[in-house]
Amino acid sequence: MSNCPDCEKYPEERNDQGTRIWQLAEMDGDHVQPWSKGGKTIEANCQMLCRRHNNAKRDIW
Repeated sequence: MSNCPDCEKYPEERNDQGTRIWQLAEMDGDHVQPWSKGGKTIEANCQMLCRRHNNAKRDIW
């Protein structure tokens, strides 16, 4: 199981990422509800994503 929740969530994108354990330097902190949309910087609204998924999320918000 990967330590990036989106690598686990989107099985159609899986290859080695579905089970890859990312190094902290390969991940970014993410607001589940974007800060720009009123999301608070609190533990309940934060998660770590691999850089690929964090960058992709920016495109959809």
